[in-house]
Amino acid sequence: MNILNSEMPFDEIIIINQLHNGEEKAYQYLYDTYYATLCTYANSLVHDAFWAEAIVGDVFFNMWLKHNSLYIKSSLKGYLMQSVRNRCIDILRSEQSRKHFLKIALTHETEETIADDLSHSHPISKMMADDLSTQINDIISSLSPECQEVFILSRFEEKTYPEIAQHLGISINTVKYHMKQALKRLRQLDT
Repeated sequence: MNILNSEMPFDEIIIINQLHNGEEKAYQYLYDTYYATLCTYANSLVHDAFWAEAIVGDVFFNMWLKHNSLYIKSSLKGYLMQSVRNRCIDILRSEQSRKHFLKIALTHETEETIADDLSHSHPISKMMADDLSTQINDIISSLSPECQEVFILSRFEEKTYPEIAQHLGISINTVKYHMKQALKRLRQLDT
């Protein structure tokens, strides 16, 4: 790990060292301190609360995965804000129509709503909507039981990651891992 800014507050240097060592308490501190702010920031960029939460979760999860190679040259908040901004830009650059379909599919709307949303323009759209709904259901069904449960609690019961962790008796990082796996599988529809 490299810390370039020697003027960085000492407590941030300690937290960065803990992050680098993979200490869960440092991640919990970051989550507790910055999660809401980062979600608000991401939502201001993508204008979608679902994607904002997913983006912030992805940033935290990637920090966890890459803790050995973290390179923070600014404040922790600055690093997190830039990471969220970069991820938002990636999302905004993705194919617009597939993003729209995935957004509908991953929100709390039913399969009938997807079909209705698409069928107004052309009868073939209904077939496409039915196919998309089937693909989404197949992917969700193929997830591990734990992953399915976390996904359903998050996306259909609108529980936050801390609520899911408490409900299932698992860590927030485990919740994030399962959500990342579910979203990764669902994003395969985007290719």
